[in-house]
Amino acid sequence: MLLPIIFQPNTPLDVCEGFVWGNEWPIGTYKHPPLQAWLLQITYYLFGSSPIGFYGLSALSSGITLWVIYRTGVLLVSPLHGLLAAALAQNIVYFNFLSTEFNPNVLQMLWGAITSYLFAIALLRQHLIYWILLGISFSAGFYSKYSTLIQAIAFLLFLIVQSKARKNLMKSGPYLTLFICVMLYIPHIFWLIQNHFLPQKYIKERLGAVLTFKESLYYLLRFWGVQLLDSFFALLSACLLLYPFQRTRCHSQLDEFYKKTIVQWLAYGPIILLSIFSLASAHKLNDMYGMPYLTFIPLALLSYFKLRAHRVKIFVFVWMAIFIFQIAFYIGLDLLNSKYNNFGPHRTDFPGPELAKKIDAFWHSKTKAPLQYIIGNTWIAGNAAFYSMESKRPHVWINGRKEESLWINPLEVKKYGAMLIWIQDDRNVYAIPKTLANKFPEAQLGDKLTLSWRKHSRKLISIGVAYLPPAS
Repeated sequence: MLLPIIFQPNTPLDVCEGFVWGNEWPIGTYKHPPLQAWLLQITYYLFGSSPIGFYGLSALSSGITLWVIYRTGVLLVSPLHGLLAAALAQNIVYFNFLSTEFNPNVLQMLWGAITSYLFAIALLRQHLIYWILLGISFSAGFYSKYSTLIQAIAFLLFLIVQSKARKNLMKSGPYLTLFICVMLYIPHIFWLIQNHFLPQKYIKERLGAVLTFKESLYYLLRFWGVQLLDSFFALLSACLLLYPFQRTRCHSQLDEFYKKTIVQWLAYGPIILLSIFSLASAHKLNDMYGMPYLTFIPLALLSYFKLRAHRVKIFVFVWMAIFIFQIAFYIGLDLLNSKYNNFGPHRTDFPGPELAKKIDAFWHSKTKAPLQYIIGNTWIAGNAAFYSMESKRPHVWINGRKEESLWINPLEVKKYGAMLIWIQDDRNVYAIPKTLANKFPEAQLGDKLTLSWRKHSRKLISIGVAYLPPAS
């Protein structure tokens, strides 16, 4: 949490987008379900535009996920296995470098872990309260990301194919879970129906073109290769911990065997199912799609082998060394990029507060009325709105398109006016982009803004601005 606050203080892209949505408290968006946006908006009420809010939310999500891994280990294997599994998971890239940006993937990772734990404890304890909590957790997962469906199908298959788990289908628990989940999700289902399943366009764009079988197989193997690379430090630590890899004896007790079966299904069921769907649908798997599905693999690996006290001591020192290395690598990479500009400026180096200050000043040089609307893409307009000093954060009309900003009333925009902003390509003539100029013919072109990136003072970005006056 502290490192990104210090080294990457500007709001990241997905977080900025979440704040744009969260300002409207929507039931749905043209991309994702709304839970990420709701939680970000709550942090805005608590912390304003301070990075403590959105980075703290990411740290809290990752921390709870690791705690749930530990509790699942306690439930299904042993407290030591749970603790070591959480420590190994922390070395997966998704839990450190890629968890700082609070996006739907981070949220799905959290609810995926909680849902897995509740599923396991519901199977073992057979109390209705756990099936009720499972329904609530599944609903929260679906409000985070639609791909929670993968986990739901994986758990249903377990209830069908595992003989002991199958007995639950003769009881009320799973059906109560389904009922609770559907009831809580009904508002979003109605929203989807009313808006003609708007997110399907974005989902199709993300899936890309239909691939040949060879192409699908190639991208699937690449996906698994990336997951292995992301887990490199965790696998290295696990090898040092488990050497010489002596398998645990098969347990004669059915309960112990049942628990081990649950562990394996939680770890491998969803990601294998995701891979099968990818091949069957002939679509490319995005590397980040693996983020919610590696959570319990460390616990599953540990459950295969015996743990030795002297290897655990070695593991502790190795884990601490890797942890320190990751921190040093994070800081070093940022400082190196700042000095030599090896990878170009990051979005978290964008001068969002400076942009907002200039946009506010330009608006108030034209009118005394508060700035209520900013029109532009999610990144530029979102930054200007998020860091605005207005008493009430301006609404963002994303790209001036109604389907991307269902909360916008064009008549209200015409009444109160707006600022139009865009990234200006200095190779082109400075003018309002045609798409915006045609939609807002009354807009008046303002002076171009030139800003310096944080930590890259020689790297400039040009921002075009236009003033849409309030109706007289």
